[in-house]
Amino acid sequence: TVRNLVNRLRGRHPLLFLCHNKKEYDLAAELDPAIPRFLPESTQEYISGLRQAKAGVCNRLHAAVALGGMGIPSVSVGTDTRLLMVEALGLPYFYVKDATVENLEGTLESLLENGQRQSERLLALRQQTWTQYTEVVRKALEL
Repeated sequence: TVRNLVNRLRGRHPLLFLCHNKKEYDLAAELDPAIPRFLPESTQEYISGLRQAKAGVCNRLHAAVALGGMGIPSVSVGTDTRLLMVEALGLPYFYVKDATVENLEGTLESLLENGQRQSERLLALRQQTWTQYTEVVRKALEL
């Protein structure tokens, strides 16, 4: 599925494999050695390396949360209740057995078409969450 999705997207969009570990880094080269691979070694590398990203397709669900916090929308593929955290962000997701090339491509293109609106929504959610969090901490410290 990933190989077919990459083949469909390569002519329309610049692509990058964000890798979680060395094993994924090597697998990405097997999938398509022409696509750049990125294996950040720190939070700073992660943020600077993805600053120009427009959208993502994630199988690492925490990556979808991190991207969302940067205002970058994504579509996720997973197998368990961790998909609920992606849902909480209002981002699209698929259970792995339902993740077809067609629905991933269509969802990704929709995210890209509405990129500015999605980015603004995600950044507003980040600010709202931060405000709520600091209020909870402030009240706890007053006790």
